[in-house]
Amino acid sequence: MKNNIFSRFMLMVCAATFLTGAASSRVAQAHDKFIDDVSIPAEYPPLPPETQSLSPFNLQEVGTFSDPSTEAYLRDIVDRLLAGWKGPRPEIPILLVPSMSFASEVSAGGVMFIYAGTLDYMRKTPDVQTEDMIAFILAHELSHILLGHTRNRTDVQNTTQRVMGGVDIAASLVSRFNIGGGGDIAKTVLLSDFGSNLISAQTAFPAWSRKQEKAADLMAVDLMAQAGYSLDAAPSMLGLIAQAEDRDNAEKEKTQKDLIEAGPAQSANGQKGFGVQVNAGSWLMRKWDTLGGSHPSASARQERVAQYIAHTYGDTMNPEHRAPFQKFINSAHMRTMLQDVEILSEMTDQIKANNFKAVQSEQSHLHEPLANSQISLFYGAIANSALHHPSTVATNMIERAASRPDVTRQIAWLEAASLENQGKNDQALAYMAKMQDDFQDNSFYIKRINLLRKMNRMNDASLLAMECVSHGDTSIRDACVAAGKGE
Repeated sequence: MKNNIFSRFMLMVCAATFLTGAASSRVAQAHDKFIDDVSIPAEYPPLPPETQSLSPFNLQEVGTFSDPSTEAYLRDIVDRLLAGWKGPRPEIPILLVPSMSFASEVSAGGVMFIYAGTLDYMRKTPDVQTEDMIAFILAHELSHILLGHTRNRTDVQNTTQRVMGGVDIAASLVSRFNIGGGGDIAKTVLLSDFGSNLISAQTAFPAWSRKQEKAADLMAVDLMAQAGYSLDAAPSMLGLIAQAEDRDNAEKEKTQKDLIEAGPAQSANGQKGFGVQVNAGSWLMRKWDTLGGSHPSASARQERVAQYIAHTYGDTMNPEHRAPFQKFINSAHMRTMLQDVEILSEMTDQIKANNFKAVQSEQSHLHEPLANSQISLFYGAIANSALHHPSTVATNMIERAASRPDVTRQIAWLEAASLENQGKNDQALAYMAKMQDDFQDNSFYIKRINLLRKMNRMNDASLLAMECVSHGDTSIRDACVAAGKGE
């Protein structure tokens, strides 16, 4: 008994010492809220043009899509979270990503993205069907925008683009344009080489530093508290994210072995071109490790948020908001939309297996808004081109997708190939120059140089190669030099 009493006394002393020491930090002081010390800007910069504001999500073949009813519900939550914000309210578009990953993100341009996989998990898991849970996700991404973190994202975004975009898209596609020959769209774009990299591309190079993630988490809790949401949802959601992170890290470890570097390549029939090769000891690997090490784990974030809530909000008990979210997540529209995302995933597998009739069949079962999404048009164009070459249907699909502001880089490459196949080389050059500017992506230089050489405009090709070298990234610059030499 004495030992028990003494042990309890020592625990009380230790607890008091811990709380006293913790109170010396700004985060742990009781009722000292993070949001109260935030420097509120006079205004936020306007959104850039849509193609730029969607980057890096339009650099992947899945792209994004808009669903008005879903976005309206999420918008209402964001507005509720913003009600207690004393600063200006930036324009924040909300879009969906047709991927079954459990994730959310904000682009450097300030657009918020919710992955279909996040909604799908919550639809299938009754225990997490509260508006409070999705409110934390939105509050966290909203906090990155309000705190101005998106302005600092460009460097990391460019790294992601170079490694997962510029190198594999430029090198792989140039290889096909030069080596593959033909004119068959299905042959110029092979998903198996660089498709389905969405998880790898976005998790390999975390967008935010430890400091930024900590700030966004604490700010999110404050916004939730002011909006009357249950704060228990914050650490609970971070626990789910930690589980997803473990899965993604396993994927990252697998992908890390396949990091690529642009270089000369040779096709199976001996033709020379420009391809890719593994270089595990390269700058790419070092950059991967550096960026990954600067990002906090979800489990560490979960612990910190729980501590912040306990010390800052004490006994605050906001009620859960379950009924509105259950109605939203279990609606017939949501069920159909998420089923369509799964169909798109099946179409990816069918394309890789060259089952193009199956792709067409799957596409016929899609509903709006995904029936005419970028990814649906992309897959449809590939399937129709493979089955019916030349294919007017494929050309129309490409043109429809290529003219939209949410155009993906895959579609842009496909449109350039389509124009070239039709002998419209000048239009193809003009289109690629425009897309290079819209995407701010120097990998377009490579195809432009190759097309100029094909048109026997050698001087123009050399000048463009020099322009590329003057401000291109290392891998893109080397590819431009090779293209300029016709290698």
